[in-house]
Amino acid sequence: YTADLFFPGVIVLGYTLRKFNATRKRDMILLIPENAINNSHHLRMLKDIGWTFLYVKPMAFPDKVQPRLVDGLVKLYAWTLTQYK
Repeated sequence: YTADLFFPGVIVLGYTLRKFNATRKRDMILLIPENAINNSHHLRMLKDIGWTFLYVKPMAFPDKVQPRLVDGLVKLYAWTLTQYK
């Protein structure tokens, strides 16, 4: 989750996963870059649906990366979640 632009999709995804019991005994983890969400109402709604927030630091890259791809690279943090199988 990198911007409020993605909020509606994340809400629908979380609601749908919970509705059909797809997350039974599983955490729904939402990777969020620090300072990406400033809307407390959005955060509360996401938490109410069942998302667990994991705040991550913005990545530094040794070379140039297309700006439109920088936010999408947040998903690379998923490989560091050693507490999950």
